Amino acid sequence: MFLRRQDVIDKFDASFLEDEDGTILFQPPRAVVGLPITWEEYRQTLDAFERVHRANMLAMWAVLAIAAGFGIFKVIAEDDYLAFFLALGAAWFFSFLLHLRDGMAVLLPLALRREELEKEWLERGNL
Repeated sequence: MFLRRQDVIDKFDASFLEDEDGTILFQPPRAVVGLPITWEEYRQTLDAFERVHRANMLAMWAVLAIAAGFGIFKVIAEDDYLAFFLALGAAWFFSFLLHLRDGMAVLLPLALRREELEKEWLERGNL
């Protein structure tokens, strides 16, 4: 639980749909066109996201522990609550940026291919 949040992985996995004939489509929510991908691409993308997610969670806990330690030191030594909350806020923001960057980086190749397919369909008038 501490290094793997299933709800985050489920939200990531929601961008992939299985068609009635068994093919996998990369189709983010509110997207009109789905990109057909192979099961191997799907598995590789999901595995890559889980690896990145674990690394990010480990980094988040490390940064959070350091920030909390620094903040508690400031509270005890100098009675400075602002430093405590600023340190925790900075740790949370760092964690948010890590998750945003790496989650986007894993999906970027598929998103670019899906956009190319959507442009091609628009040019042909299929949409």
